[in-house]
Amino acid sequence: MVLLATLLNGCAARLPVTLAQRMPHAPNSCLPVAIITAETLKSNDIDSRVLIIHTGTFSHATVVYLFPREQPQVWVWDMEGPPLQVSSAWTDANSISVQWLQETLPDEFVVAARFL
Repeated sequence: MVLLATLLNGCAARLPVTLAQRMPHAPNSCLPVAIITAETLKSNDIDSRVLIIHTGTFSHATVVYLFPREQPQVWVWDMEGPPLQVSSAWTDANSISVQWLQETLPDEFVVAARFL
């Protein structure tokens, strides 16, 4: 019980660096950041899903979401830059990945793409 109280007190304390501030700078953090972002969007009634992209040189996770609710458009959010609107079907992981890469890393090509 003392350990639990100590842990809870530690979580409530103001730390100089939080997990949310540190995680995007950690190696291979794109997947947990994408999962947290997608779940946060879902909790705010915004349809979202995690997209896993494999290129010839790396793998990366982004978030695909529909916004605004009234006339939904497909957007890709990545922790490395601003959201990007794409003109792909919400269900087409490959097309979304190709369009996102063309705008962000034009020298790369999609080997495989899938939703988590």
